[in-house]
Amino acid sequence: MKFSLAAALVLCASTAIVAGEPNRFKKVKVGDWVEYKSMLVDDSGKIKITVADKGDNEVTLRTVATDKDGKAKPAKVRKIDLTKSLDLADTDILPKGPNTVKIENGRSGAATLQSGGKSYKCTWKEFKVTNKRKNRESVSDVKIWISEDAPFYGLVRMESVAKLDDFTVKASVELIGFGSK
Repeated sequence: MKFSLAAALVLCASTAIVAGEPNRFKKVKVGDWVEYKSMLVDDSGKIKITVADKGDNEVTLRTVATDKDGKAKPAKVRKIDLTKSLDLADTDILPKGPNTVKIENGRSGAATLQSGGKSYKCTWKEFKVTNKRKNRESVSDVKIWISEDAPFYGLVRMESVAKLDDFTVKASVELIGFGSK
């Protein structure tokens, strides 16, 4: 479950920052992939997102999360409409219904990061995500770094601190590689 949450954080955070911008997935090809190192609480693993199929109007992504021992979780499949800009509301990992997720923008700036053996000029952004589900509310403080030179969503790094009831959960995701087939 931990790595499903980490994969969800990657998609949520990266989709949030690029919402409303031109759809970056128009230029991907079948077999293109990106891989992230993930850390959730005191556990680590990897998340690999691969372009499984691409048509004129839609891209299908396959996301596989593996734990520190290399054991893979069941793959998640997501379809992205290429005729629209990326939109957080279309993210299938978030709960559906009115007023379930609220995103508040915070500070932003620029930085250069080293990740996966490469240097990236990034735009960073902080925001707060409030998620109301049933009778519970979680609040996450998120900081993400996006680069035009990074594939797919452009995500280079993400750090999050989520609070739910009396629990605080720290998570991070960092780009470690990308390629094609």
